[in-house]
Amino acid sequence: MPERKSYVARLMKEALIAEAYMVWVNSLTRDQRKRLGLLYDGSFEFEPGNWGFDWHLHAPPTMS
Repeated sequence: MPERKSYVARLMKEALIAEAYMVWVNSLTRDQRKRLGLLYDGSFEFEPGNWGFDWHLHAPPTMS
């Protein structure tokens, strides 16, 4: 899986979005693919994957 994540990130960086999306979609389970739509996992039933076209969670900036 780490190789796939790196590959998708590289494709996205090079603006090869359609190719990146196809690689990402093919990494999903059957149940996850059933939930594809305009907004993937809009009900947040799956744990965010933080890669590809999944939800990305970022820590808030620290206050100094």
